[in-house]
Amino acid sequence: MEMKVMEVEAGLLDRAGPSDQKRETKTEAKEASKEYCKLKTPADDIYSEAVFPSPKLPEVKPTKPTRSLRNVLLTLCIVLGVICLAELIIIFILNGKTAPTPVCPDPRPQRCPAVASWSPRSPCIKNPNTPTTKSPDSDRCPDSWVFLEGSCFYRSKERKSWEEGRIFCQSQTGDLAVISDKRIQDLLKQQIRVPHWIGLQYKTSWKWVDKTSYNGDLPKGTEELCALLESKTPGNLGSFRCPAFAHFICQKASLARA
Repeated sequence: MEMKVMEVEAGLLDRAGPSDQKRETKTEAKEASKEYCKLKTPADDIYSEAVFPSPKLPEVKPTKPTRSLRNVLLTLCIVLGVICLAELIIIFILNGKTAPTPVCPDPRPQRCPAVASWSPRSPCIKNPNTPTTKSPDSDRCPDSWVFLEGSCFYRSKERKSWEEGRIFCQSQTGDLAVISDKRIQDLLKQQIRVPHWIGLQYKTSWKWVDKTSYNGDLPKGTEELCALLESKTPGNLGSFRCPAFAHFICQKASLARA
């Protein structure tokens, strides 16, 4: 009886043996799979950034210029300073030789170009009514007046209208020039470069300021015109509107005849 019981238990053990082995094999496979997964999916701390200590760079000190470079810079500054000083001295000398800019006494300069279109505008002077030169004929004419053919003539240094020029001439005990003589016209024409008013006016006919008639070939029209002595006109005389501004020529008797 005991023998049978032992045989039965042995048979049961034999039956149970292979299944237990299979379970152990599966358990080992699972453990191996877990280890493989760990290798295949590494931990997060593997990707953590490595920190290395930064190397300390040597301190770079600014270099000082050498003594030769300082000497070159100092010499260059001295040379430039001398050149600037020389230029200032030259400018000062040139300014001293340059005449001061004249001041135009004409309060209405916008009317000047009406006559100035014939030739370049002559410069104005600070005080044109004040004589500045001594006349060679001072015994017969005042300063700045020229003796010519028994009369004294004055060429203005400022522009005025024909009427204003005549008023000035009358204030000098004279009048606008009456120069009907062609020879006197030629002599005066040589002394001017721009047109000058003279004592000849057209209203209904051309007449000199002394009421004598003019028999020349100046144009006639419906408006009031005044005559000018022109340096570049073959006939010596031209005409323009009387209100325009131009230089003028005065005439009066010489001192010897007065």
